[in-house]
Amino acid sequence: MVSFGSDQQFQNMLPSLADIVKNAGLDPAHLSISIPCKEDGVIQDFKRNKIYVYDGSKEVLWEVSELTKLFRGDKKAPSISTMDYYPEEYVPFFTCVEMHIMTICNMLGDPTDEEWILIYNAMRKYPDGKDLGPVHRIVWQSAALALGLNLYSQEEYEAIFAQLARSARHWRIGASSRNYTAYLRQHLGR
Repeated sequence: MVSFGSDQQFQNMLPSLADIVKNAGLDPAHLSISIPCKEDGVIQDFKRNKIYVYDGSKEVLWEVSELTKLFRGDKKAPSISTMDYYPEEYVPFFTCVEMHIMTICNMLGDPTDEEWILIYNAMRKYPDGKDLGPVHRIVWQSAALALGLNLYSQEEYEAIFAQLARSARHWRIGASSRNYTAYLRQHLGR
């Protein structure tokens, strides 16, 4: 279990998320998303707006209509060169997305670097656009959780996904390469 929050985070948590976390008695210091699976471990079909928030022992449904409604504030994003080094204030967002994508990759296999670039660019340009499949849904839900846990503006959100796309592009060496996911596995130990 990776810690994406703390008790102090209730002050920055989106009120709708804070309410369900408190009411369900979830530990706010250990929140993640749960991927709905059948008993045999096969992923069930799921809708991206129905997010099962999990703390390691309990889960509760959090419904999110649109990612764009989760943006808060008007803080400017750092420069591209600064984002290359995953600034500390954005590490919780990057970690939330990357840890969850490792989980879905372990379940479904690794997308190509091209697929990651497509997903990350879609998330940046069209946060509530067309559903591109289960991996995209997990990235969408992870982004929703990250936005629900902390205050991020639209500009910061777009800069984060632009950096994720640059990372995938950096590792791409061909149409079928899967180097970005391999790098994440090595880096995250998953």
